[in-house]
Amino acid sequence: MNSFFVPQLGSMIATMNGMVTQLNLQADHPGDYRGLSAQFSGDGFSGMHFTVRAVPEDAFAQWLEQARNAPSI
Repeated sequence: MNSFFVPQLGSMIATMNGMVTQLNLQADHPGDYRGLSAQFSGDGFSGMHFTVRAVPEDAFAQWLEQARNAPSI
């Protein structure tokens, strides 16, 4: 089991193998927000970081359209 946390957005979610979950984040301003593993889970735990990129709604819609039209592999 692990917990992922985005401190600037104040949201944390617990995850584990085989679990289906969903987290909705809302940022007040566009930008990159640092995320990290918030629960000790063994070797490599301290290196578990990720970036949440918040973009304006029109930029997200454009990205979504590109993703939908991308060729499947």
